[in-house]
Amino acid sequence: SSSIFQPDLPSEHNDFKTITSGNYLLTQFSVIVKYIQLLFIPMNQTLDYDFPLSNSFFDLRTLLSFIFLLSLVALAIYLFKKNRIISFGIFWFFLTLSIESSIIPISDLIFEHRTYLPSVGFFLIMSIGIYSILWKNYRYIAIALFAIIIISNSASAFARNKVWKDDLTLWGDAMLKSPNKARPYNNRGHYYAINLQDNEAAIKDFSMAIKVCPIYDEAYNNRGFAYQNLKQLENAIKDFNMSLKLNPKNPDALYNRGLAYGDLKNYEEALKDYNMTIKVSPTFVKAYCNRGGVYFNLKRYDEAIADFNKALEIKPDYSMAYFNRANAYIELNKLDLALQNLDKAIEFRPDYSDAYFNRAQVNYRQHKNYAAIENYDKVIELKPDYADAYFNRGIAEFYSDRKEKACPDWQKALSLGCMPAQDVINKYCH
Repeated sequence: SSSIFQPDLPSEHNDFKTITSGNYLLTQFSVIVKYIQLLFIPMNQTLDYDFPLSNSFFDLRTLLSFIFLLSLVALAIYLFKKNRIISFGIFWFFLTLSIESSIIPISDLIFEHRTYLPSVGFFLIMSIGIYSILWKNYRYIAIALFAIIIISNSASAFARNKVWKDDLTLWGDAMLKSPNKARPYNNRGHYYAINLQDNEAAIKDFSMAIKVCPIYDEAYNNRGFAYQNLKQLENAIKDFNMSLKLNPKNPDALYNRGLAYGDLKNYEEALKDYNMTIKVSPTFVKAYCNRGGVYFNLKRYDEAIADFNKALEIKPDYSMAYFNRANAYIELNKLDLALQNLDKAIEFRPDYSDAYFNRAQVNYRQHKNYAAIENYDKVIELKPDYADAYFNRGIAEFYSDRKEKACPDWQKALSLGCMPAQDVINKYCH
């Protein structure tokens, strides 16, 4: 299977900004003011803000934000003896933000969840302020204000929950509010490709991500993934090439290009890509499994088995690696080893219809017709339209004491498009 980048929130890949300790700190002055605004008025929230990076202290927005924040710190110092709770609330807000809003550069400039702990200070100040000013003489007004704050914030949270329903709504909302950022397009495209299997819609989103940020290597890889799903392999390879031009050590793009070359039966190029994938990412388990598949197609069965062994060393419950290793053992006529591997494949994936089918094939070769029939039964239970399972079950039945069941199975196989069934029907079914 192909590999697509997961939506990656901790890293702002699509901006490709040069973030240093200096410009990060300068930007955080405005970011903290934005956090305060959101605490007072939680409107136009988004998962992915398109926040400008500040490179000068004397930028008007940066300077005004700094003056505002400095005023709050001065207020906290002034109130330290007069009203320590409010002073504590202000200091709490700044201190708990200091880890992520200081000189330690983080590629994402702003994230709302960073205010969760600091907001305790904000709401402490708000609660004490309303209580101190209104409770003694205007208790009902204070209660009304508390009610308004609770209800409005609850309503706002409920409305945001609708946006957070799934990645389609979440990233669609981010696209509307940050149309000049590439990541929302990329991540909605991911949802289309993986969750909805709508590769054409995914390609449109990945293309928009590339239009917004032409050096976005992940978007090229992901669009290539969608092209690959549509069997547009030449387009897929072009995108993987571009992704690798931008990031030569991108293991997903290397792996995906290897898959595309394999589909084109260009096994030499596929091997090169899988070798490079493994060099870059030595625990990339699918690369071992698929390189083993290439060796299998080249009839280099010992090398194939070595790769399947490595895949299982990394991921002991990898059913596909057991299945593929079984196929290699079948080609080497090591049928008992093949059965052991097919048993393991089914143990870790009980609905693995192809593993049941191959186990039935091995049973038949070992003249265990009843065991073969039981496995074909399971294949048909899992995939009622599996034509070859009906055809082969008919053969196993014919050579057992169930000959009367063979012809109905062959008829069913023929109805599902298995043309060899016609010959045996003509010969044995009258």
